[in-house]
Amino acid sequence: MTDVELLQSSPLFDPQWYQERYPDVQAVELTPEQHFLKYGWRLGRNPGPEFSVPAYLETYPDIRKAGVNPLLHFIEQGQQEGRQVHPVKEPSIADTALQAPFHRGTSLGHSYEPISKSSEGDLKLASQQDVLKKQLEKQEELEEENRMLLETIHVLQEELEATHQQIQALSQRKVQSETTERLKQMEVQHKEQQQKLKEEQRAYKEVLSQKMNLAKELESQKAAFQQSAEIEEENRLLIDQLHMVQEELEKSILAGEEKNRRLKELEGEQYLLQQRFKES
Repeated sequence: MTDVELLQSSPLFDPQWYQERYPDVQAVELTPEQHFLKYGWRLGRNPGPEFSVPAYLETYPDIRKAGVNPLLHFIEQGQQEGRQVHPVKEPSIADTALQAPFHRGTSLGHSYEPISKSSEGDLKLASQQDVLKKQLEKQEELEEENRMLLETIHVLQEELEATHQQIQALSQRKVQSETTERLKQMEVQHKEQQQKLKEEQRAYKEVLSQKMNLAKELESQKAAFQQSAEIEEENRLLIDQLHMVQEELEKSILAGEEKNRRLKELEGEQYLLQQRFKES
């Protein structure tokens, strides 16, 4: 719901009462709701007979300090917070002046018509009529000055609103600039972190490569050691076989010597038998 719709839905805002109390509203191309939201509350004007803007701001200085629309605050928050409102008191001199319509030839909302002389010889009545006419002309001049003053106030208010918008725009630009600068710093930090991460990944890959090389070298040494053990086992078996062969050879040699000895003994016995045979 927009602010205008909030005002339209609240019984505290009376557009007809607002226009009648402040006739200068008709001089601008704004509805009573729009005028109150844009200018009225800042000028201390009341939205209706049951809500006094000055009294609300005086009762609650925090609302005045916050610079928010008193009636909108009451509708959206103040009513729920239990804040009190006060009806509008009798119109002040300034309000009475603002209630006067701004039309030439009128005074306090009543048409002015020259007072006819009841008698040509009644100089006193003519004098009074002249005085009244001058007073009415003076009143019209004052009303015209008041109208011009109110128009000037509206212009100044519009300029103030434009300045406020410019300040907000500059503030947003400043925030955007600070945000952009912060994003740039975060981007630089992100790039630095990425570079650091790449260096750590590179170092990890190097360590992993060294570990794999060491594992391959260890596996190669293990294979060489295993091959050496197999060779040693083969050598041991060959040595055992050589020992067996050597033992068999020694046995064969011993058997051959025994045969030679036995053969020599047989030859000696044969020689003895031959000698005996010759002798006999």
